[in-house]
Amino acid sequence: MFYMKNNTLSIGTKLALALTLIVAGFWLTSNFASAAVCNPIGTYVTSGFLDSNHVSQWIHNMTISSFNSSTGAFSGTGYWQVDTSYTWTVSGIITGNNYTLNIVYTGTGAGYTAQITGTINDNDEMTGRFIDNGNQIGTWTSYRTTPSSCSSNPSTGLVGSYAINGIVAGNASSQQWIHHMDVTSYDSTSGNFNANGYWVPDPRYTWTGTGKVTNGTYNINIQYTGLNPQYKWTSSGTIGANSNWVGTASDNGNQIANWWTATKILSTTLPATPAVTCSSNSQCGTNGVTGSSFCQGNGVYQNYTTYTCNNAGTATSSCSSSTTPQLQTTCSGSKT
Repeated sequence: MFYMKNNTLSIGTKLALALTLIVAGFWLTSNFASAAVCNPIGTYVTSGFLDSNHVSQWIHNMTISSFNSSTGAFSGTGYWQVDTSYTWTVSGIITGNNYTLNIVYTGTGAGYTAQITGTINDNDEMTGRFIDNGNQIGTWTSYRTTPSSCSSNPSTGLVGSYAINGIVAGNASSQQWIHHMDVTSYDSTSGNFNANGYWVPDPRYTWTGTGKVTNGTYNINIQYTGLNPQYKWTSSGTIGANSNWVGTASDNGNQIANWWTATKILSTTLPATPAVTCSSNSQCGTNGVTGSSFCQGNGVYQNYTTYTCNNAGTATSSCSSSTTPQLQTTCSGSKT
């Protein structure tokens, strides 16, 4: 409170107070505006993988059903896409561009909990780190499948970015093979479209695709263009109003995925994925002899190099090689 003798203020003091109030009002307005949080209510596809195994990723659906704009608190439910008996609840809070959320399993696997912290952008896409009650740690991301209240890139039409997930038939607990797909063009008259993509754990596995949408169904043919260029696969199924695909897939190795989905996301690219140097020994080099033969003791030798992928398929993977002499011919008598 200001104390004013005789309830009078000089003109200079009045101007100074007025300027102070204007500046203070501007500061409060701009700071409260910058702290505004988009309403996160909607549906999401989430992906998590352990630091110890970058190849295995576990895909869930999450629905945020309540949000308090005053406190930033939110809550909702979710389930594992492969086995929907794995249900869970989620509760958390958003503060500025940061969030904390807690997951508690309620169905199969009840008792499992995880805490996740990270950042959220204007499309309500979350990236962060998790730790569960088994002290497992890893990376977690979520992508909106419904438009955000303040999204700068709303989901419209077939063209856009998708998170792809497939499970090999007969093995629901097998590793889920997660790809990123961009549908780059679509002809609404013919239904033809073009796409390209890559395997998220190792983006060197790139591919191109062509397909067609007809009366709520789709088919797509994929050809690898990066690593493993001989690999091909096809998928067909139904496509919904939100351009989310559900179907089956098969490859040229006679593997069948009886569960395959492509979920539209709102960003044009996925968050940066830790680089994976190698996923198998063969990606580091081809084992074999090298250099010229040489005599050693009573034999003819040639160096043999073996290539190894260390921590295969993880963000800490690396290639190494070792070279040892390999006996080619044993000498007898006076041969040298």
